[in-house]
Amino acid sequence: MTLSPHQRMLLGVFFLLFSLIVSTQLALKSPILGLTWSSDQAWPTLSLTGKSAELSALDTLSLRADFWIEEPDQLGDWARYNQLMTDMQHLYELAQSGQIRAQIDGKTHILEVSYRHIDTLPAVFWLQMIIGSIAFLIAYGVFAFRPHSPGAKQFALSGLGIFLAIIAASVYSSRELIISGELMLFLSRLNQFGAFLFTVALLSMLLHYPQKLRHANLITPFIYLFGLIAWSGFAWQWYSETSTAYISVLAIFCATFVLAAIQWRQTRHQPLARASLKWFLLSIYLGTGLFALFILIPVALNLSPPASQGMMFFVFLLMFIGIALGITRYRLFDLDRWWWITWSWLLGGAALIATDALLISLVGLKQDIALAIALAVIGWLYFPLRQAVIGRFYGSQDYPIEQIKRLIAELSASSNESELAQTWQQSVLNEWQPLRFNVLDQSAQKVSFANEGETLCLPHLSEGQLLALHYPNEGHRLFNSRDQQKAQVFYEIGRQALIGLQTRQRAEAEKQRILADLHDDVGAKLLSLLYKTEDAELNELTRSALQDLRTIVAQPQINEQPLNEALQHWQAECQQRLGDAKLQLDWVVALPPNLELSRGMMNDLARIVREALTNILKHAQGADRVSIYFSLSPTGDSLVLIIKDNGQAQAPTEWELGRGTRNIRYRVQKLGGECDWQVQQGTQLTLSLPLNPS
Repeated sequence: MTLSPHQRMLLGVFFLLFSLIVSTQLALKSPILGLTWSSDQAWPTLSLTGKSAELSALDTLSLRADFWIEEPDQLGDWARYNQLMTDMQHLYELAQSGQIRAQIDGKTHILEVSYRHIDTLPAVFWLQMIIGSIAFLIAYGVFAFRPHSPGAKQFALSGLGIFLAIIAASVYSSRELIISGELMLFLSRLNQFGAFLFTVALLSMLLHYPQKLRHANLITPFIYLFGLIAWSGFAWQWYSETSTAYISVLAIFCATFVLAAIQWRQTRHQPLARASLKWFLLSIYLGTGLFALFILIPVALNLSPPASQGMMFFVFLLMFIGIALGITRYRLFDLDRWWWITWSWLLGGAALIATDALLISLVGLKQDIALAIALAVIGWLYFPLRQAVIGRFYGSQDYPIEQIKRLIAELSASSNESELAQTWQQSVLNEWQPLRFNVLDQSAQKVSFANEGETLCLPHLSEGQLLALHYPNEGHRLFNSRDQQKAQVFYEIGRQALIGLQTRQRAEAEKQRILADLHDDVGAKLLSLLYKTEDAELNELTRSALQDLRTIVAQPQINEQPLNEALQHWQAECQQRLGDAKLQLDWVVALPPNLELSRGMMNDLARIVREALTNILKHAQGADRVSIYFSLSPTGDSLVLIIKDNGQAQAPTEWELGRGTRNIRYRVQKLGGECDWQVQQGTQLTLSLPLNPS
């Protein structure tokens, strides 16, 4: 029969509740005497009551520090371990009489035996029960909804293992003093069984998750068999010392490093699996690493643990939450950057401890001096190096202004909406270098993730389309929140560029309408006036206005235009104007045939020629010939224009400058050039205009 996820979850909850009830009942059956004892007091001698024949051989029993030990398998020696179990059983049987006579400082005290109520159980008991329950529910909950996932199955077994270890320890570690020796022995073995089950399940999980390794199904049973044999060594006391069980657990745990390295290599081209592996490894080694540092390693070295085992179980809760997030692949795209930051933080603490220990043990410095030097070394060397490495691989959180400026410049150079959209799309592809991309017929208003960070979706500048990027950096990682923020910047810049282009296009359309109206209305009226007037001066003025209008209306839409085409129009205009005034024109052009000028420079140059010709017609008395020369400067970077007549004129110093002369100077200065008038057998205007003005 196939169970639904909710049915499987319900079975897990029933098992959990049954286990919690049993554990609570066992904790309530441990007798209490109301003893409070500090470690600096001498352990008292307890005189037995001898109410039953079975206890008559146990005259007295001296208390030892071993009686209060939190974890009995930390005693190291099997003789002490077994003696503790025997003495605990004796004390438990003694307590059944209801009284214990204690000899304290030569005085006899009668200790009444009582039992705890559920509301008097210590906080450490409930803390361990809560931690174990949450860890089990997390692990089993993932399995309940993913029963066919090998990784989820192994995760559920690891949750069962840590749950058994914690609830077993919660009973005997929270006792006041007395507990049944037989029960304590059973719970101690159950605690070790849970520890081994947890460790081999983690090792097996790395065989199946995030990628199934070769022969994983064949190797997994042997791992569990090895764990069972290793636990049997503790249960039947095959080891030379109790601490050997901790060494066995550490040995199995160290094998996870090998499988982690293999998984790391296997997922090098699979960013989603690599992200899952990162989260998984961070969770495992953060939780178990802290527990090993404070509990397993000191016990394996026959040292006293620096922290309470009951309190250290809390790190497993963090570990199980992290593994669950990894297996369910929750927001893996946000992991990448702070994964390295977290590891560097952990390594920084380890480096500080190691440096301090080396200075004390090898150099022989005092503890306070060694700590100060260690802090200085880590602060001056490790942390700057850490920031440099993180910055090298992940860059600054600030978006580079130069890249924004370059993107704006590229988009601003687009001439139409299609070109702008293609330029923007190429900029996006160049920035993220996706393994592949799609343009979808789908509308969107903001940047979003898809497929657990595999895909980043941007609203396209082409209306009604969506740009989907798959696997950034050619498939070597997932997208993250920083990518989302950066993509939003790209989209906003592109959208503003599109709005600007549409505004320019509307302005250009309006400009063309105005130019058409000028051509059709004003141009027609000027042409009519030209044909109807008989006044020569008015005719010349009308002709000049009509030519200016034609220049404005006919100006090209491109920034650059060939100069030769404009020279032909200018020559025809000059020929007509001078011919009407009975003047000859010498037109000489010594320029490269492919020379191009900007639209603005071309317009100013046309007006300069027209204004200079008007001055000649007005002021060059007796002139009958005008010469106009176009050439390049000797350096080739300037255009030289010479306009000369052979009439009579005053020296430039005696001129009364009019509007025409001032206009010529203004236009020449605007183009960054120079102009000069000279009188030599007529008046000569010489202009030098740079071809590339700043």
